[in-house]
Amino acid sequence: MKGNIRLCDRISAPFILGIFRPKIFLPTSMDEADTKYVTAHEKAHLRRGDHIWKPFGFLLLTVYWFNPVMWLAYILLCRDIELACDERVIGELGTESKKPYSDALLNCSAPRRSISACPLAFGETGVKRRIKNVLSYKKPAVWIIAAALILCIAASVCFLTNPTDGALDTETASYVEKQIIAQESPTLYHETNEFPVASYKVLKVKKRGATTEIYMVALYENYVYNKGLSVISGGSDPMVITVQKAGNGYTLKEYWTPSMGSEYSKSIKERFPLTLQYDAIGSSKYAAELIEKNRQKAAAHYGVSVDDLAPQDDTSTSTTAVSFSESYAYTSDKDRANLLLDSDKNSFAFTSSWFDSYAYTGTYESNGKDITLKDDGGKGTFVFRIKDDELIFDTSRSPKMPMYKYSGADGTEAEVCVPDGAIFIKNG
Repeated sequence: MKGNIRLCDRISAPFILGIFRPKIFLPTSMDEADTKYVTAHEKAHLRRGDHIWKPFGFLLLTVYWFNPVMWLAYILLCRDIELACDERVIGELGTESKKPYSDALLNCSAPRRSISACPLAFGETGVKRRIKNVLSYKKPAVWIIAAALILCIAASVCFLTNPTDGALDTETASYVEKQIIAQESPTLYHETNEFPVASYKVLKVKKRGATTEIYMVALYENYVYNKGLSVISGGSDPMVITVQKAGNGYTLKEYWTPSMGSEYSKSIKERFPLTLQYDAIGSSKYAAELIEKNRQKAAAHYGVSVDDLAPQDDTSTSTTAVSFSESYAYTSDKDRANLLLDSDKNSFAFTSSWFDSYAYTGTYESNGKDITLKDDGGKGTFVFRIKDDELIFDTSRSPKMPMYKYSGADGTEAEVCVPDGAIFIKNG
């Protein structure tokens, strides 16, 4: 035989064997009249890739052998691929081939075996049903095909118009941004000439009538500008904000933020859908994007270009706005902490993490070797060792810092946001 067709004396029914170079095996005893229909059927299998899909389905069955749904699915797969090839051959050869094709099925019928991955045997699966299906086969009318195509297009359009990360309209987006600033404003450290700003990354939007539920990661900050841009305070959190359309405006129905400390990841898993938990727990990956958005908003507010914002946090000659004369930052690949000092008033502002909205503020003392910060909010004192233009955090003489799981992996342990020996480098 030609091509990939082989004759064999030791088989009683035709089948396909092989994955990368599949061969069609025919018994030498096969009637010549049946050969035409059998080879057409087996070639239809090859064009459909059934010699790959059937073993793959069997592989899944071996992995999930304990699941009865997988057994049912595999049995239906074996049935449907045979029915599909039968219909394809009849469609290609014409309805006049129904009777000789059915005769070929009867002549090549084989005893039903136990479930197997391969080979694809021509007359092994549901011969009686297949013959009935062949004899009753009618080529689909053009209008049915057209209707099915239109339905598929319509369904695609419906899915595309409501993506899972649904974009918000301008009015809703503006309202949500204002709510973040309003809700977080009490925790932000306030200074003269400050500008509160918020940006967020939408993870998913759920709309039910007039109610919109938004899953997001938000970054809220307080900026000041004096010969450079400074972040006074701020924080970042995964959030769920629910708003309801009311007349010409909106009302806030829910403003959810996760618990801090050891309950951080647990609270997110309880509130966020499973598909969003990884992005929410590992939200630090959005920090660079959100920081840049906030900087652009701050630049527009102060009437300067983004290029004019560097160097940041340099307010050493401030006379009208910010009185902080020194700015330090500790930056890791996952988080950032900021420390601002006013040498004239011996005051400070300290934020330990993007994920902590609390800003420690109060007064500090320096003995030349150490700087000791005393928080006015009763959070204790923080000690930094002085080394040239760097400050080194001393955990043995400071309150315990918050801990976060910075990635979505279940095995990842919580890490302290400002570890012992964290080096705060002077800006400017």
